[in-house]
Amino acid sequence: QYDVETALSGNEALWWADEQIFDIVLLDIMMPGIDGYDTCRQLKKKPGYADIPIIFLTAKTDVESLDHAFSAGGADYVTKPFRPKELMARVQTHVELLSRKKALDDLNRHLEDKVAQQTKELRGANKNLTIAKRELEELDRSKTDFLRMASHEIRTPLNGIVGGVELMKMTESIPEEIQEYVDMLDVSVNRLERFSLQALQITQ
Repeated sequence: QYDVETALSGNEALWWADEQIFDIVLLDIMMPGIDGYDTCRQLKKKPGYADIPIIFLTAKTDVESLDHAFSAGGADYVTKPFRPKELMARVQTHVELLSRKKALDDLNRHLEDKVAQQTKELRGANKNLTIAKRELEELDRSKTDFLRMASHEIRTPLNGIVGGVELMKMTESIPEEIQEYVDMLDVSVNRLERFSLQALQITQ
């Protein structure tokens, strides 16, 4: 069941369109004042009426008149005298099509909003990843600098210790109890030297 408003002229129909937006418009071609074609064209320009279906009721069945009706923005036509059941079937079809189009538009807007929100979130995540990457690069540089410095600082005095140990090992008159300390020192120095070389290799 539909709520119906009637207009006796094109101008009155345009006035009604200013007052509210209808789900469908049935429009005669021959009317007092402006005809149905011009009324249809002006209706389509009004806010909210671009997608509203307009069905022409016409006694004209020639191709030129029907083409004119569709060119003006009509969605369909019913020839007069019309059968009520046919007219109601056409009305119901176009109202349902409009309803589904609105639902589809709402869904598209929802999806667009969802995509926009996810895009915003992805941009935020990318920004955080960029910051994290920059911080990791800075940490990596700090680590490299530290290892390079540590390797240099260790090797400089280590070379002197290695030389001293080698001289002590070459000395034949070292007491046995001192020789044990020399051997322990030699092992420790060799381990420290390997660590220094590994640190240097890591920095490279």
